[in-house]
Amino acid sequence: MNHADHVRLLRGGVPAPGGVWADFGSGEGAFTLALADLLGTSGEIYSVDQDAGALRAACEETFRVRAEHPWPPPIALPAQWEKSFGALATGLELSTTTLPDAERELRTFLEAIRSAADA
Repeated sequence: MNHADHVRLLRGGVPAPGGVWADFGSGEGAFTLALADLLGTSGEIYSVDQDAGALRAACEETFRVRAEHPWPPPIALPAQWEKSFGALATGLELSTTTLPDAERELRTFLEAIRSAADA
């Protein structure tokens, strides 16, 4: 499958540009990128995967393709997600089960990507 196939598969499930979305089990981000194309610049996507290498590859590919986005990307974790995130994180056997901890880990991860890109 290529990018156009991914976009075509998701198109019927995305009613309009924008909104806040999550891609759980996002792997290297093929469908995350397709969703980004459908949502446009007003959409937000949270890509979640327990494989740090896959997330790193997804981040690198996303920002290679969409170089116009600021780095690090803005992080907004709504407080009402706390209970749902905790349940999902526990179900996925993630080591981080609270939003504040997830945000700290994400910021550390993004800084590592920035540092590696600057090296």
